[in-house]
Amino acid sequence: MFLRSISQKKDGKLHRYFGVLEKPHLAWRANLEVFDEAQQSTRTLSLLPDDRELPADAIDSVQVKINGLELRRPRVCGNCWLACGLRHQLGPEEFWRVRLEQGREAVN
Repeated sequence: MFLRSISQKKDGKLHRYFGVLEKPHLAWRANLEVFDEAQQSTRTLSLLPDDRELPADAIDSVQVKINGLELRRPRVCGNCWLACGLRHQLGPEEFWRVRLEQGREAVN
């Protein structure tokens, strides 16, 4: 799976969004940890798309109808990680260290 940037022009404005895509030669497969309340134990199930045949090694698996999935109220994640990564790459501390007088580097 990979992330692809998609741009569309609508009402004279450029809109950009991202889509999660799957390479055609790779199969989508995810694992899910399931808790059985009656037996008080967990087991791992493989999630597989329903439009493909089950592989021979898929013993405990569930087929998922992907086109029937709907994402509601997604939580934003990764923004802080991205900001920290950009800050680390840009290095503003080094930039300001050489430009500010000694003793004036602390900003309140």
